Amino acid sequence: TGVCAQMAALAVYADLPARRSAVEPRQSFVCHATSHLLLWELDSARELLGLVPLIAGTDRPMTAADVEHVLRRQSSVGIRPSAIIVEVPQRELGCEPTAWSDLLALRALATKYSVPLHCDGARLFEACPYYGKTPAEVAALFDSVYLSFYKGFGAMTGAMLIGPEDFIRKASMWQRRLGGNPYTLHPFALSCRAAFRTHAGSFEERWAKAKAIAAAVLGAAKATGCEDAVFLQPAEPACPQVMCFLRGDVAALELARDTLQERTGERLFGGVRPVPPHLRKRLEAEGRVVADWNYFEMTVGPQHLGMDDLVFQKAWEAFFSAL
Repeated sequence: TGVCAQMAALAVYADLPARRSAVEPRQSFVCHATSHLLLWELDSARELLGLVPLIAGTDRPMTAADVEHVLRRQSSVGIRPSAIIVEVPQRELGCEPTAWSDLLALRALATKYSVPLHCDGARLFEACPYYGKTPAEVAALFDSVYLSFYKGFGAMTGAMLIGPEDFIRKASMWQRRLGGNPYTLHPFALSCRAAFRTHAGSFEERWAKAKAIAAAVLGAAKATGCEDAVFLQPAEPACPQVMCFLRGDVAALELARDTLQERTGERLFGGVRPVPPHLRKRLEAEGRVVADWNYFEMTVGPQHLGMDDLVFQKAWEAFFSAL
């Protein structure tokens, strides 16, 4: 799994199990405030591995300046983190990615401070068209990469951890220690291979479709006088996934969604969520009342590629008219 892959990577970089005196500082790693390791893994890096997260960036994509600030503070007292984790792209920011120039600068910083650079590449293939780079070109900046097969590829489940031979040898031992070795992985491996072969080349087309659907949503809002009832994060999709924020309480939004579905069979989104804590200040700075907004993740898959953009435009017009 992705959790197991990234725990194994951190364990290798921290050279666990640690054998330090009681006065030595605990091992640490650098990550963004929205890292999956912090929000969705029950603080496993700290609770299982004893590693302390050092935050670099909050409501904007990670930058080299964010990380350098942390590295300088650590260096000033003669210590350094065990790894720098960069999520590409950053799911909790609507899959807004770190700028390519910052990725290059992060590589230089990691080399300068002798800290391994790890890529949380759960959606790495989705971000490559934005950079105009191949997955291999992006991965080459990092010492190790985690890749998910069940997200954009659509496999049953499964992940891959990529790195030098000695790193993988050590990580495989941690895979077993963390319980990531079921009796057989055969059905999952077959699913991952089939999904990769089928969809690896589809992400540029899916990104283009995401931009077209986003334009249809905003166009529908304008056509129905509801321009102030929707916005996207980021403003234009940077990959086939984006946050779509809708103004209104959950009950009203779901009623409009269900009314449309009953009438046409078209379902625009699943559930909606309140504004996440890390984006609240950002919305307030833009003059938005946080309590008025909810969001869902708009994800474009292969099944959407053959659909006419007008279908989305008309469906969203009907939704906004029902609000």
